[in-house]
Amino acid sequence: MSEYEKGFGHVDFEHWLGLVYIHALTHQTDKKCELRVDMRNCKGKKGYAVYKTFEIGNEDEKYRLSLGKYRGNVGDAFRGLEPSENQDGNFFSAVDSDNDDCGPCFVGDEAFDSCAGELYGSGWWFSNCGMADLNGMWHPKDSCRGWVSGVYWKTWSNIDSLLFSELKIKCA
Repeated sequence: MSEYEKGFGHVDFEHWLGLVYIHALTHQTDKKCELRVDMRNCKGKKGYAVYKTFEIGNEDEKYRLSLGKYRGNVGDAFRGLEPSENQDGNFFSAVDSDNDDCGPCFVGDEAFDSCAGELYGSGWWFSNCGMADLNGMWHPKDSCRGWVSGVYWKTWSNIDSLLFSELKIKCA
């Protein structure tokens, strides 16, 4: 969890800013933040999702996700297709910090007590393992189909791991 809190990677390649910094950014006095997610699927098609407001809670609030109104061309994977898939309002989970309330959660006919720890091996805002995980494992274009562990946005690219995703935060 500490890596997800402090951030990791390289800015010019794969990078996670860090939950502590995302929280500080989204809680500036007199500013509202918007989230834009750009992505590219296995077929090379580009898509995007924008959330009118975006913020996460602090460490005591387990970095709870809060999203505003959606617009875009990839579907609202954060809120999913069913109420049980809604990741908005959920806590951040990591392999060593299980906050996803699975007990168990199901993906197909498989049951899991921890989406981050047992299924995906990544940190994210999971709910019933959810329809979005942009911190999953990257798979190359010639091998991006059918990975449960992939980088996904299931309202758009259901069984394919994404080839690219970028989260951008704008505060004004």
